[in-house]
Amino acid sequence: MKKKTLIDCIITTYRDHNKLLRTLKSLDNQINLRFNKIYIINDNGYKKIEQKKIVKSLNTIIDDISIKNIKKNIKIHHNKNNIGLGMSRNVGIKLTSSKYFTFLDCGDELTNDFLEIFNLHTKLNYDIIHGRLLKRDIKRNISQFQGDLYRYNINIPSSAYKYFFDNILLFKLPNQATARLYRTLFMKRKKIFFINQKLLHEDLAFTYKAIHQAKKQYFLNNPFVYVWNFFDGSISSQLTLKHLTDFLFIIKDTRNYFKKNTNINYKFFYINSRLYNFINSKISVTDKKQLSQFKDVIDHNMVQQVGRKLTIYDVHKSLRNKINKKIVDYYLVSKLKKFLSKNLSEKMKTILRYILINRKPQIKPKFLPVSISPSKNEDILILKKLKNKYKNKRCFIVGNGPSLNKTDLKKLKHEFTFGFNSIFLHKNFFPNFYIVEDKWVIKDNLEKIKKIKTKYKFIPAHYEKNFDKRDNCIHYPMDLTFYRTGNCNFSNDITDRVFSGQSVTYHAIQFAYYMGFNPIYLVGVDFSYIKPKTIIQSGVTWLSTGDDPNHFDKNYFGKGKTFHDPQLDKVKKNYELAHNFLKDKNKKIYNATIGSKLKVFPKVDYKKLFK
Repeated sequence: MKKKTLIDCIITTYRDHNKLLRTLKSLDNQINLRFNKIYIINDNGYKKIEQKKIVKSLNTIIDDISIKNIKKNIKIHHNKNNIGLGMSRNVGIKLTSSKYFTFLDCGDELTNDFLEIFNLHTKLNYDIIHGRLLKRDIKRNISQFQGDLYRYNINIPSSAYKYFFDNILLFKLPNQATARLYRTLFMKRKKIFFINQKLLHEDLAFTYKAIHQAKKQYFLNNPFVYVWNFFDGSISSQLTLKHLTDFLFIIKDTRNYFKKNTNINYKFFYINSRLYNFINSKISVTDKKQLSQFKDVIDHNMVQQVGRKLTIYDVHKSLRNKINKKIVDYYLVSKLKKFLSKNLSEKMKTILRYILINRKPQIKPKFLPVSISPSKNEDILILKKLKNKYKNKRCFIVGNGPSLNKTDLKKLKHEFTFGFNSIFLHKNFFPNFYIVEDKWVIKDNLEKIKKIKTKYKFIPAHYEKNFDKRDNCIHYPMDLTFYRTGNCNFSNDITDRVFSGQSVTYHAIQFAYYMGFNPIYLVGVDFSYIKPKTIIQSGVTWLSTGDDPNHFDKNYFGKGKTFHDPQLDKVKKNYELAHNFLKDKNKKIYNATIGSKLKVFPKVDYKKLFK
């Protein structure tokens, strides 16, 4: 006799009792093990006229000799009314009492080793255990849903949760509620159920919530454990107005879930990309007439729910009018530059660039190494020669705030100055020492940075591969510990490392100290920031779609430029460390910025420094 497990199975059926036998056979064929209970939720509705017919039909199936081993474990629940797949599953969740449960749709099948594979991991109390899903169409053609996380048997580290959550939202990993085990106590305590409304695509509003709230998850690397049999007439093969309006309702529900859970950054990108990917997945079963009919529904809903007129649907429509519907992704990648320049409006270009930036997240984000030393000894030798070279001479660290437009920088002509990033946009000033440390600044301005002609052009060794000898750069070892741990550090020796501290000016302070400058003056460090309404935000990475109000030139982070949230609280934390460090070393540092809101360093009048 097969050994009983602590796993229940929830099956929903509706007018497809003929397919139910195939599904139940897959449960009876489990190797060595059996389900504790099998709940069949009949969603036909329980009208008196049909009552006998339905009961007889189900009993005939259950009495079939091919499933005699599981007959005693089957419990049938008849819904009084047809309530839909999602709410029927909710009935099953409430009925189940075993440690774990799984969903199985009528007509689909489990592999005969499903229980054997999953049962090995139930003792470790994972909230969710994920398996692979195989799709098989009416012609028996097979396609397998995969993702980076399925490559290994893996207990998902917390650092990967965000990646997994993001990719579920964007349909880059399967959204089906099936092919997973859910821990019953976790689901009931967290009150994770399907939306209490009769919807199509109900899984899309359920799976991501369970995944977001699960604290302990495990991925199985077995070939597959669940067979999704794709029949003609399946809801997944259609795009009707009901499909669309239900999905728009799910988008609204997603937005509301974001708002209730403050640990999620609400992102316009997520909401619109869900719509874009949904339409794109259904485009093969629609025609121009259908799309035209759906356009008003999409635009109206998106304005209501997201508060923006521009939708990913508009992007897709523009793409579809210009190119074959089958090669959207091809244009997004290999033909992007050419296509952007010729066919789309500026708004469309901006959205497409943003999609491209975010289209291929990694399971383990490709973080830059914490620290890299320059490959050339010459760079280290140059840095060593700078040790105390300017002992007790004063220098000016020139930021890029709007106050530079009120500052007479001509007075700095005979002073030692540090400048950064896009300071080359300033018409009347260029520093003696140039530093850039932000990858987006380098990416967006690479050719201009290469053309800078100055004796000292300091570039982190992380980006050494972007430059050659002709670019006249001095590469230094940058340490990114702060971005990993939040711990602040200050370098005694820039040949060993220069610690990042949320602002390139923090690099400059360490350089100035090492080079012997005393006192050090800050200019153009306004320490105030207006979050532009024209940005598109993805976490701490922002994409500009308009003029920049936060720097001396409106084009600094102007339209099309990518940059990071300045996070001034983190900058302040590092400045405080720098101030205390320099104070202990009897070094002076002052803030000479006109109208600055930075209070960490003592303030001085810029004009009085030149009397």
